[in-house]
Amino acid sequence: MTTNVTQVQFSYKNNSLIVELNHVITRFIIDLYHNGDFDALEQFGISKSTAKELSGLSISNHHRLTKCQQLLGNVFVDEKRLKRLMQYIIHNENKDSFINQLIKMQASQSMLERLAGVDHHDFRQRRNLLDLPKAAAGRPAVLSDKEAIGLAEAWQRHADKEHDLLQRYFYVGMDTGIPLSRLWNHMQLSGYDCTT
Repeated sequence: MTTNVTQVQFSYKNNSLIVELNHVITRFIIDLYHNGDFDALEQFGISKSTAKELSGLSISNHHRLTKCQQLLGNVFVDEKRLKRLMQYIIHNENKDSFINQLIKMQASQSMLERLAGVDHHDFRQRRNLLDLPKAAAGRPAVLSDKEAIGLAEAWQRHADKEHDLLQRYFYVGMDTGIPLSRLWNHMQLSGYDCTT
């Protein structure tokens, strides 16, 4: 099995980058040793005795070691993994921003828990970070006949978003101006299965 790992050859004009990397490498080895993670040390190519010796260095000798002109080890970067992790983080950031927008549009915790897995703690924490007042207790007000007709029309207009109910609620809420908690409550009372 071959791996797509690229060894990066460093050519530094600034010695401070070597010092920084050396410091990270030595801290990592010392932390592994102190945590008793000898299998990880072995995978890292360091014997238990070398790790023990490194962790026993005085502060001044450790400082001298990290300031050497040579990098203490090779650095490998798995570009595919790096890209996957970046995409995952960006996706989650976008998802977090979208959920926060739904909360600003007065989505209820029960709606977000059912459609996005947002628990009570996360919901309260997000409301606090968004500097929103405490969510109102009790059932939201029932829609008027005019609002119900507007909801039905907007729901049909956004039928193309049926595969993503959160987006559909977002667009329907934007179109109607009705708080999402009231839209959700109406759909629940109407017997609509909001998870399919």
